[in-house]
Amino acid sequence: MLGQLFSGLAIGSIYMLIALGFTLVLGIGNIVNLAHGSVVVTGMYTVYELNTKHNFPVYLAVLVAVVVGALVALIIYGVAIIPSFKRTNNTHRDQLVYTLLIMSLITAIHQLLFTGQLLSLSFEKRDAFIFLGVNIERPRLIAFIVAIIVTGALYAWLQFTTQGKLLRMTGKFTASSHAIGVPVSKVFLLLFVLGGALAGLAGGLLMTVEPVAPGNAFSVLIVALLVAIAGRLTFIGVGIAGILYGITQVVLNSKFDSHLATALVFIAFLLVLSFERVFSSRSGRRLA
Repeated sequence: MLGQLFSGLAIGSIYMLIALGFTLVLGIGNIVNLAHGSVVVTGMYTVYELNTKHNFPVYLAVLVAVVVGALVALIIYGVAIIPSFKRTNNTHRDQLVYTLLIMSLITAIHQLLFTGQLLSLSFEKRDAFIFLGVNIERPRLIAFIVAIIVTGALYAWLQFTTQGKLLRMTGKFTASSHAIGVPVSKVFLLLFVLGGALAGLAGGLLMTVEPVAPGNAFSVLIVALLVAIAGRLTFIGVGIAGILYGITQVVLNSKFDSHLATALVFIAFLLVLSFERVFSSRSGRRLA
């Protein structure tokens, strides 16, 4: 049981990183990016390719995946997001359509380059140690530590630094920021690229503990959506929701077929979100 708990914490911390990248873009920038899952999977394939074909050390490859994620996000921003800003109506609709098409395109490219089979790193199964009687895979421990440190550092930067506060205030008061001369377009670009870098990092870490296939992009996007919404697009909420999601997934995977376990996790989170919305609406009517 302790082994499952730690495994859930590790994978949940990666889900937290995935959802944080999505939360930054949507929660602060009010930008919809359905290609977020594809950026995560691109990070996974970056680590796989560099490690298995070019003998890069795994965690150096993870750093490269961060850069690749940021570059892919930059391209998506130029192709899909900037044109949507130029329209006065239906901004989110345009973003939904464009980023969904880009997700499909990136998935097709992954299929062409890597076929549709599951690919994994060889060190995943052999690099482990015993702690308190629990067999702990070193990659999972490293992924957990890195995810916690990066999340904490990002939270502190956004909350306590001038640049971080400017980023949050620009997203919240966009029109006022324009009026006082804040370079809003550059701020949103930075936000989007930062979300892509987090996606690349999460994908690189995920590659060290799970195999990858082109179809993973959609399931990763669903995880990002569920965790971000369950966490109410807040850092603390997303952190808690991501960890709970990971633990729930690992526990159910140990008892059921993996596909059934995934479906049960989705259903559980959807039920929680539905009940929460009903409760919130009723509370709002009583207060009114």
